[in-house]
Amino acid sequence: MVDIGFQLKNHGVTLTVSVWQNDQDIAPTYELEEVWVHVTGVPHAYRHYLVFWAVGTVIGATLEVDMLTYRMKGVIRIKVGMMDKRQLPHTTDLVFGTQGYHVTFAQEDELFLPARMMIPWILIISGMVMVVLRIRIGMILQKIEEDKST
Repeated sequence: MVDIGFQLKNHGVTLTVSVWQNDQDIAPTYELEEVWVHVTGVPHAYRHYLVFWAVGTVIGATLEVDMLTYRMKGVIRIKVGMMDKRQLPHTTDLVFGTQGYHVTFAQEDELFLPARMMIPWILIISGMVMVVLRIRIGMILQKIEEDKST
C-alpha cells in the first residue's frame, strides 16, 4: 500500500501516514464453543439483566442474555462461550447477597422455542382489522346514501 505524505511548509516537517501493520499479532490457541444454557436456582430478587450476565460468566464468557424469553416464559436463557459444553449440566453454589444457592446450568434442548417478538404480526392483524372496518363503514355509508335517494 502507498504511504501518504504531507509537508508543513513553514515548519520543514513532513508527516507520513501509512496503513497499520502488526506483524507480531498472536494467533489464538483455542476457540470457545457457543451454547445457549437455561439457568435455574437464581432467587427472584436477583432476576435482572446484569445478574444474568454475571451468572453466565460462572461457566464461560457471557455472549448474550435473552430477556424477552425470560419476560414472556420465565426461562433464564443465556448464550455463553465455553471451553467444553460436554460439562453441562453443571450445578454450583453461588452467593447472592449473603445467602448461598444451588444454581444449575443446562444446555438448551434443540426443541426449545425461545420467545419471539410478535409486534409485526400484531401490526398486520391490526391493519387487516382496519381494512375490514373501512370496508364495513364504506358499505354502511353506501347503504345510507342508497336509502336517501329512494
